[in-house]
Amino acid sequence: MSDFTVIIPLRIASDRLKGKPLLKLNGEPLFVHIYNNLKSKINSLFIATSDVEILEECTKRKIRFIKTSSRPRNGSERVAEAITNGKIKSNIIIDLQGDEIDADYKLISGVINTLIKKDAEVCTAVAPLQNADRENKDIVKAVLNKDSKCIYFTRAPIPYFRYSSKLSPSIFRHIGIYCYKRDTLLKYKRLPPTYLEECESLEQMRFIENGIDIYAFVTNKQYCKIDNVKEYQKIRGIKNDK
Repeated sequence: MSDFTVIIPLRIASDRLKGKPLLKLNGEPLFVHIYNNLKSKINSLFIATSDVEILEECTKRKIRFIKTSSRPRNGSERVAEAITNGKIKSNIIIDLQGDEIDADYKLISGVINTLIKKDAEVCTAVAPLQNADRENKDIVKAVLNKDSKCIYFTRAPIPYFRYSSKLSPSIFRHIGIYCYKRDTLLKYKRLPPTYLEECESLEQMRFIENGIDIYAFVTNKQYCKIDNVKEYQKIRGIKNDK
């Protein structure tokens, strides 16, 4: 597989769940579980943060990290700053969001292989959207065309069902991972925020509004993530029972 680096951007000041990276599962912070799930299979794996509390947890556990400033407005900007600060030279950069608690190597390899196969600049991952999640604003929906190119992302219920359809749905649940060509990510950081990015609070819309295509790796696995208190309590119950 091509040379790549995985970076997990973290910040304590989460809008929907304060202090999320440091919330505990089986006595360990969330981000430690994600890191430990991947570290045996990925040589270049880092945490990126400006928060002292997270840096201290990394140091305590000998987890590799790159310190960033507090200036990044989202995870993509933080990862872009991290590859500069950390002098990361990999041609492919993975941005794995710190709430994707079940992220595994199959997810990482899926987005990398899709990026290479499509000769794309950016790739992400999606899974089938469950009916129960359609109106959940914490579940981001991705609209794909027939070539698995992402047309739009939204937190809103989509589509509006004026009529029913027996065709295969083109609406998916977005998974919090991005795979970039290095130069494309650095270009993203130089671009100003866009209207839909700010309205939806979805960083990937900056690519789409600037004409940069995003392709999707489609998986049938329903990866667990933690975006709010209810999801945290549910996952904590599952993990503590294991």
